[in-house]
Amino acid sequence: MGADASYANGEAVNLGIAGKSALVTAASRGIGRACALALAAEGAHVTVCARTGPDLDAVVEAMGGASRGHRAVVADLLAADGPACAIDAVRAAGATCEIVVHNLGGTLGVRDPFGSLDGWRAVWRANLEVAIELNAALVPPMRRAGWGRVVAITSVAGSEHQGALAYASAKAGLNAYVRGLAREVIADGVVVSAVSPGTVVTEGGVWEERLRTDPAATAAYIAEKLPAGRFSTPEAIADVVAFLCSVQAADCAGTIVAVDAGQGRAFGVPR
Repeated sequence: MGADASYANGEAVNLGIAGKSALVTAASRGIGRACALALAAEGAHVTVCARTGPDLDAVVEAMGGASRGHRAVVADLLAADGPACAIDAVRAAGATCEIVVHNLGGTLGVRDPFGSLDGWRAVWRANLEVAIELNAALVPPMRRAGWGRVVAITSVAGSEHQGALAYASAKAGLNAYVRGLAREVIADGVVVSAVSPGTVVTEGGVWEERLRTDPAATAAYIAEKLPAGRFSTPEAIADVVAFLCSVQAADCAGTIVAVDAGQGRAFGVPR
């Protein structure tokens, strides 16, 4: 580690990703948006991907615009051809992907453990399959180049096995995939890792709505479930993601970092 990438003499850490090309999925708001902004702040050239063009344009502007190497790719990654279309758009723009942050996911409202297989498949696609498909195209060039970072956003549900069953099982699968893929590619300089958030409040998200419409119930949930007495924030997640994308994270292969303020290990996640 060089002097410009250490704490020696009180110097700030340089994450070493200035000029690197990054792709962040589901980046129009929340955790994905925060991750894109964090990587841009470190000097990376960030491509943000989601279904909503105007929201992506706002993220690109917040990162500093196209003049700083940032761009938006509008794609529905859940569609059968969505990942391929996104990859084609990235390549058509002349971008490479030295860093990939997989943020797509969610319960998709599938909470019945005996629900349809179509519902389960949709949840698995969103939380695991799309990442596998994107990695199949984007990781081999990283291996040939001898450097790359892949970070998945998982959940405490994947390790505590609580909450919506389809979602928890998909995140557990994602955790296993991250650890297994990491072993396959670390010798080529590609580091695969993950961040495991607890309950996060995001602008326009479900918990922000509950804070507004039912503050008493939300306060009770916080008191019962969240040891820190507060929700986590997208920025807290993004700071750890940025580190896992750094040159300093070279030995973090297969690492899954809990960023949940103690929630998962102590209390699990809500049903």
